[in-house]
Amino acid sequence: VALFGNPRSAWIAGLSGAAMRVGRGKFPRSLAYNLRPGPGEAGDSALMHHLRTLEPVIGRRPRSLPVLAAPETERRAAKRMLEDRGLGDSCIAILTGATHASKEWPESAFVRLAAQIRMDGRYRPVFLGQPGKRDRLERIRALSNSQVVILPELELKALMGLLASCRALVCCDGGIMHLALALGLPTLALFGPTEPEIWFPYEGANHAELLVQPADCRPCHRHVCDDPFCLEDLDPEQVFRRLLALLERTEGP
Repeated sequence: VALFGNPRSAWIAGLSGAAMRVGRGKFPRSLAYNLRPGPGEAGDSALMHHLRTLEPVIGRRPRSLPVLAAPETERRAAKRMLEDRGLGDSCIAILTGATHASKEWPESAFVRLAAQIRMDGRYRPVFLGQPGKRDRLERIRALSNSQVVILPELELKALMGLLASCRALVCCDGGIMHLALALGLPTLALFGPTEPEIWFPYEGANHAELLVQPADCRPCHRHVCDDPFCLEDLDPEQVFRRLLALLERTEGP
């Protein structure tokens, strides 16, 4: 099953020798597939778009939220990692980076959010390492006068164990956001230039919270923006209040 329909996917599908090769794509790469999904519907999220790609194999299915479970060995290792750094089981994970700079909340805003979490006293902020974001995290450390905990980059299973050991995640639009939500972790997503209707298909999920500013220029699809007000105008105090509301809603009395 090729979800993206690009030339490389078509080559892989065509050379695979699989009895069923499912995918979309313009001619001539469409010849690589012998099962071609019909067109999607207006307003489809990315999740529904990909589910429709699978319909020739599995039939039409009602939409449901993805569910993942972290391996118990990875959960235990994550608990030891947090304990070794003087952290308990009340950590708020913070993921600062995104694929493109236009989707990243400012470093100074993350620093202010972490400070508010520390001052509240009930939770401990912990920054997650990310490939290619070391300089960004070091600037956050410097702005915080080294008063932050930054974890190393983790492989996928180890990251799942860590997320499952935290109380919540604050992040920008990206793949780890979807991973956390599939693990059932309360997740506050900060969206800038991307379309929530497509990339945040979690309406009604109790553990999913989206914070997005009105912006006439959304979606701009820019990787770099000279005036990223859609994220810069998100106030850390507002983000903190939404985080507390999310925690109260998911943790109960």
